[in-house]
Amino acid sequence: MDIKRDGDLFHCKSRSNLYPYSISFSIEDITPLIDVYFSIFNHNTHIMWFKNEFKNTFNTDVRNLNITNQSKYWHIKELNLIIIKLEYLNQCIDEISHLIDNKIDNKTIVKANEGKNKNYSELYERFKKEVKYRKDFVERIYTNEYINKFYTSSEIENFKQNISIIE
Repeated sequence: MDIKRDGDLFHCKSRSNLYPYSISFSIEDITPLIDVYFSIFNHNTHIMWFKNEFKNTFNTDVRNLNITNQSKYWHIKELNLIIIKLEYLNQCIDEISHLIDNKIDNKTIVKANEGKNKNYSELYERFKKEVKYRKDFVERIYTNEYINKFYTSSEIENFKQNISIIE
C-alpha cells in the first residue's frame, strides 16, 4: 500500500491489481482504512509466499523441513539457508554469526521497514490501537501449518495477547 499524507488527510492506494482500492480519510476517523483492511486486504500473503516463493526458490516445501518450533532460528545446511524468527533477531545474532562468512555486528542490523519510523507512524499507531479482530479471523490467521511450523503455542498465544479480539 502506498500512503501519502496531506495535513490531517491520508491517501492510501493499493499496489496490487488483484486487490485494488484507493481511499482518503482523516486521522480523526480511520474507519475507511479498517474497513479496507478487513474487506479487501489479502491476509494469506505469508502462506502464499511460502507456497510460491520459498518452494520455487529452494525446491522444497517449508512444511517438510526437519525443524522444531522451539528454536529462535534454524540453519538448514542442505539449502544453505538460515531462517530467523525476527522477534529474536537481536538475541540470536551472535549465535548465528558463525554460520555466515562475516561476523555480524549489531550495528549492521538496520530496522529500515518499521511502521513507527515511517511518515505515517501516527496512523500506524492509531490503527493498532483502534482495530478490533473477530475471534474467527484471529483463529484463521494463527492456526495454519506454517505458523505452527515456526512458532510454539505459547508464542502464538502471546501474539494474540497483543491485539484486541471481539467475539
